[in-house]
Amino acid sequence: MAEIHRVGLDEVARHFEELEDPRSTVNRRHPLVSVVVIALMAVLGGADGPTGIAKWAALKEEFLLKALDLPNGIPRKDVFRRVLVLLKPTVFQACFANWLQSLRATAAETTGVKQPVFAVDGKTARRSHDRGNGLGALHSVSVWASEFGLSLGQVACAEKSNEITAIPELLGGGERESPLGPRSGDSPPPKRSPCAEAIDQQCVEPNRAGSFRRWR
Repeated sequence: MAEIHRVGLDEVARHFEELEDPRSTVNRRHPLVSVVVIALMAVLGGADGPTGIAKWAALKEEFLLKALDLPNGIPRKDVFRRVLVLLKPTVFQACFANWLQSLRATAAETTGVKQPVFAVDGKTARRSHDRGNGLGALHSVSVWASEFGLSLGQVACAEKSNEITAIPELLGGGERESPLGPRSGDSPPPKRSPCAEAIDQQCVEPNRAGSFRRWR
């Protein structure tokens, strides 16, 4: 079982300082980084949507006021809703991946495991469909570092697609850097199903992002 390593909110906040605040400067009372970190922690804690995030923050008010820059107290649900709607997903994803990279490095140092087993698997989120609006269930592919007890990435499969089209993106194809870290070595690729030959090749040969280290 992976050893528990505690991370302070100030360490988490540091990875989101590059986010550009999309809100108007008028009546801006809560620092963007603090709002984002609260939302992130709340969702990880099981909160669902802006209302759930605000309720979680209210329950943790004493702790959050000490740990984060919140000169005007805990933000209300409308603040979380506005920020989550306006944030650019790609920029947030880059910051989030950077945070995961730091967690991976810490886990490697703590456990002494430099090359963990990466398990790639696809799942369908139960009851995520919306027949009334013609939306099917959400399909996603994730990668799990077994020895670290850490999920390093997750992407949704494109509509009418499958895992094979999502796995290359998860592994960091093209210009996007993967949270799995730099890649080297010539270890064998994962089992053939559901990976296609192109994915096998990506696992053993460096790409421009140098995104995958090795498979075991």
